[in-house]
Amino acid sequence: MFDKLVRSSRRTLSIEINSKLEVIVRSPNRASIADINNFVLKHKNWIDQKKNFIRNKKAAKAPIYGLELGKLLFIGKEYEAVKDNSIKSILNFDGKIFKYNSENTVQQRQSLELWYKLQARKVIENRITIFSDQMNIKYKKWRISNAEHRWGSCSSKGTISLNWRLILAPLTIIDYVVIHELAHLKQMNHSISFWNIVSLYDSNFKSHRNWLKKNDSLLYF
Repeated sequence: MFDKLVRSSRRTLSIEINSKLEVIVRSPNRASIADINNFVLKHKNWIDQKKNFIRNKKAAKAPIYGLELGKLLFIGKEYEAVKDNSIKSILNFDGKIFKYNSENTVQQRQSLELWYKLQARKVIENRITIFSDQMNIKYKKWRISNAEHRWGSCSSKGTISLNWRLILAPLTIIDYVVIHELAHLKQMNHSISFWNIVSLYDSNFKSHRNWLKKNDSLLYF
């Protein structure tokens, strides 16, 4: 009835469907399998609807960026991608064009993802430094995230996680997510007070939030 079960000290049961259409149940440690199965069965209609929504979204938003498609995004700008056997590395970017020399699509993808992650670490770290100073907020540490459906998160212990795929988005969008997560260190919720903090450092946060909702598929390849 479900594909994965994650137990923890939480108090309630919850269900999520990932991009692979797997049903993931998050459960209190003491919940019985019978109770979990009943909970999943009770939400069968919601599960079916959610799976259909994900299927339809995937069908409607097929990737338009990728090495094999001849174009890539980097910090919100579109660049040409061409195969060039003369380069020594699998992937090269000179600021104007991406070049790659591998026939292996898996190798291409791994090299591109690694390159994006390295760039994300450099760019995002710089933006966190800038805005944490402006906002007078101290964080414990930050890390690059590989989450499927989350652009950022902030733990109660002061650790900020930011999705490496943000490096494909415009800098204003990266800044919005950085500001959003830093603001959580003052307000661990989405109350009016929280959004007031965000608006002080990103007056266009609503449009940036909507951009992510409408264009999230562009950041996947």
